[in-house]
Amino acid sequence: MRPPDFPDRAWLPDQLKGWAVIWMILVHSVELFLEPDQRDGPIAQFALFMGGVPAAPVFMVLMGYYSLPAGSAFIKTFVRGGKLLIWGLLLNVGLNLSLIIKWLTGQAEVNIYQFLFGIDILIFAGMAVMIVSIINLLKIRWYGWFFLSMAVALISQWLNSGPPLKDMTGAIHWSAYISAIFVNSAPWSYFPLIPWLSYVFFGIGLFRLIALRPRILERTRYSFYLALPGIILFLLGLASGWKISQNLEQYYHHGLAFFIWALAFIFLLSLTVKATYIWKNQSLFQWIRFLGVKVTSVYIIQWLIIGNLGTWLYQTLNIFETLLLFSVILLSTFSISFTYYKIRIS
Repeated sequence: MRPPDFPDRAWLPDQLKGWAVIWMILVHSVELFLEPDQRDGPIAQFALFMGGVPAAPVFMVLMGYYSLPAGSAFIKTFVRGGKLLIWGLLLNVGLNLSLIIKWLTGQAEVNIYQFLFGIDILIFAGMAVMIVSIINLLKIRWYGWFFLSMAVALISQWLNSGPPLKDMTGAIHWSAYISAIFVNSAPWSYFPLIPWLSYVFFGIGLFRLIALRPRILERTRYSFYLALPGIILFLLGLASGWKISQNLEQYYHHGLAFFIWALAFIFLLSLTVKATYIWKNQSLFQWIRFLGVKVTSVYIIQWLIIGNLGTWLYQTLNIFETLLLFSVILLSTFSISFTYYKIRIS
């Protein structure tokens, strides 16, 4: 089976997204299937770390980079965001389908709305694209987007809303599901707009800067000049970044310091992945690139598999069983995604 070729696409962003998909599936497997008393082991800790910055923040910076192509119309961009939002809500139903069935049949006592309205990446992406389309009407320049990214990350540490609001009966108030979209420490607020818009805004600023000065990408000396401060920032923040990556609540609701460290980490990841370009024709890297090119369908498929398995296997496996299941899920996700791709192009 020959890997597909995508000659009209940039290699590095696709490769970064491909690796991010792998780390994402690994961390989802560890979070949902691994027994809690084994989460302090070195393999689980490594999985949580690599499922941090190398996964969601990479996706979001690249989403911002490609969210406002030249000549993009407001209505078209806004509608695209709305479609992503709808797909995100539908995905919440799909990945929790087995749980919904158990809830409807009285086999599970859960607040089902926390699962139906969980703020995951697709819902975040939809809201982010709509907000970006509105802000773009102001004709902000590249440094303005950089300023916005820093400002959002800065205010994040002061806008944590605390536990979800409850009504007089003790039930979670409906407004808690709305606020979870924007800034919230509720268990289902995985990717609220604050702080995660920071990465999207930074990606837009980077795109605008490179569009203005395209030779930045061509000159290796720029990478060399930035590599040293990038390494220093990464090493200085490594202990704190490692700790935050292990704590999901802190990770989902981090502040400016982690954001800056994450940008340094992403830059070093980009240099590392760029160095593998010499092997770009090797099958392994072509297949990883395929995962990056088809990242949306891959994301949906892996969650449909993991989410429904999680209903039955939630935190019941040891580390060996978890890694084995991760391998099966990764191969299954790839096979289904590739089959879907072949059907669409045939």
